[in-house]
Amino acid sequence: MNDEFRSLFPLTSDVVYLDSAATSLTPTSVLEEMNDYYNKYCANIDRGVHHLSKLASHRYGDTHKKIGELIGCSGKEVVLTKNTTEAINQVAFGLDWSKNDHVITTVMEHHSNFVPWLRLREKGVKVDVIGIKNGQIDLNELKNKITSETRLIAICHASNVLGTINPVIEIGKICRENDILYLVDGAQSTPHLPIDVQKIGCDFYSFSGHKMLGPTGIGALYCKQKHQEKLKPLMVGGGNVSNVTKTGYTLKKGYHRLEAGTPNIAGAIGLTKAIQILNEIGLKNIRKHEEKLNKTLIDELRNLDGLNILNPDIDRTGVISFTIKGKDPHKIALQLDQKNIIVRSGNHCSQPLVEHYNYDKVIRTSHYIYNTQKEIKTLCKELKKLI
Repeated sequence: MNDEFRSLFPLTSDVVYLDSAATSLTPTSVLEEMNDYYNKYCANIDRGVHHLSKLASHRYGDTHKKIGELIGCSGKEVVLTKNTTEAINQVAFGLDWSKNDHVITTVMEHHSNFVPWLRLREKGVKVDVIGIKNGQIDLNELKNKITSETRLIAICHASNVLGTINPVIEIGKICRENDILYLVDGAQSTPHLPIDVQKIGCDFYSFSGHKMLGPTGIGALYCKQKHQEKLKPLMVGGGNVSNVTKTGYTLKKGYHRLEAGTPNIAGAIGLTKAIQILNEIGLKNIRKHEEKLNKTLIDELRNLDGLNILNPDIDRTGVISFTIKGKDPHKIALQLDQKNIIVRSGNHCSQPLVEHYNYDKVIRTSHYIYNTQKEIKTLCKELKKLI
């Protein structure tokens, strides 16, 4: 990416930012769009007849539409949430579960697509966790775990530790053949890959704005319209009720019933701008850019003594994790931080996956559209010194 584009991200002039899987940098144009809301038409949505509320409501509603266009669905099937975690919890605790219902998830999940399903065991739901082979979901084990009681399969589109891109379309076919609900965690894929929920064949798809150039505090859940009336809202109150009496209430129809309270209006408007930027660049172009950076980084890391890359040869997003023999990942991350190189160390909210590789923590780099070949080589140069 050229210097003009990088100038939209002021932090890139100060640091080598390689922690985009945790949160991406936010362009100044996104912040300006959010400031315009606060400075020019600040009002609550769907709460008044005045022109400020109407404009804010229109802009908020436009976010549903733009997200739908991005992932291949109707804006009416988009529920705005706080983040991916809230979106997945809305499904996990919005569905009616019966004792002995069965859920299948995987060892490579982020805790946000893992813990909500484990918690269902309190309701008597059976939860199976399938393993991985060579950094990828073991499809044979997945098929073998399916029973007549299997109600839902929940998997990540891409791993936040390995970068693995899972065969979500193939898994979608398996779910349809067995009449199983299908939830995909798209937090690590939506910023990096073209998404079409119709091709994937999922019932639910979730992601967060802050990993795709947007602000924090805004995310989305794709929910097929036929499921919207079946989900119980996580919260009730202002915004998602159409009628209230002393003895009861009536919920609104569609996605409105799942969006209680005053939402993150500015965040939604900022996310719309972020989506516009991604569309202008093109997700296919983002993918090509990351693949080039991946090749450079993996080639360089392979030449460093004692450095072990987790599954270097998989099809991946811009996420690469590794360990260095005899070196503590946290210490390495702190030493890189002193050189203004930002990476993450730890279990990355994927403790079962990291432990699968017999580690308690690893070092993770995650690049994005604002990173350059020069920055990748700077990282490798500093790692070589540390080793």
